[in-house]
Amino acid sequence: MINDPRTCTTEILNLDSLLCDVSPAAKCLTAGQIHTAQAIYDGLKDRDGNVIAPGATAGAENAGDWAFWVLPNEQFGGASVVESAKDMLRYLMRHHPEFDVDTFDPANDIAQVTRELMPLDADDPDLSEFMAHGGKLVIYQGWNDFPLRPQRALEHLANVQNTMGGADLVDDFFRLFMVPGMTHCAGGPWAWLTDYVTPLVAWREQGNSGLHTPAMCLPEAGPIPRKRRHDRRE
Repeated sequence: MINDPRTCTTEILNLDSLLCDVSPAAKCLTAGQIHTAQAIYDGLKDRDGNVIAPGATAGAENAGDWAFWVLPNEQFGGASVVESAKDMLRYLMRHHPEFDVDTFDPANDIAQVTRELMPLDADDPDLSEFMAHGGKLVIYQGWNDFPLRPQRALEHLANVQNTMGGADLVDDFFRLFMVPGMTHCAGGPWAWLTDYVTPLVAWREQGNSGLHTPAMCLPEAGPIPRKRRHDRRE
């Protein structure tokens, strides 16, 4: 288990050391597989080096998220989410007949779809009205969420802090919990199951800002439920 996967770089992973000596086998990777894994860890950048999509974090590759989102599975009719991406783009851009999904470059043409994606994004860093109404916000994010990369949650918190006067002020109404090992919204090889509502209510209604929440694994995750306290990430 990696508490903060940002410390586990691809240099430390040393994917080349997993190259099969002769023929493909279960405990090694082919050159093509290493290239694919490297691309997933590295993420997507445009021609100027700007990050379009952060890379996947290391630490829970066998927890199911990689397999579900990258490999063919029955929930997508035997295809993979990656293979379904073209159809998703076609539906998203259905009001733009000039859009050509076959020539679309996700690294350098992202501006073409930005407007259509806006309703799906909740990334406005100006939460001043929410704060003025006395709102309290708790966000939790799995460090090993494959489709919703954790770097984006940290980036959003930083943007809110920069927009609204710094970390101290934002800390009065916004807390971010980064959960080691947790995959997409739930699951993973470590403790992730917890109650975020009770401490949120106590914070809003009683002014108890010392948020911490004990977490545990589901019984099938191991013979002995493991517990861990998740502290907020500033």
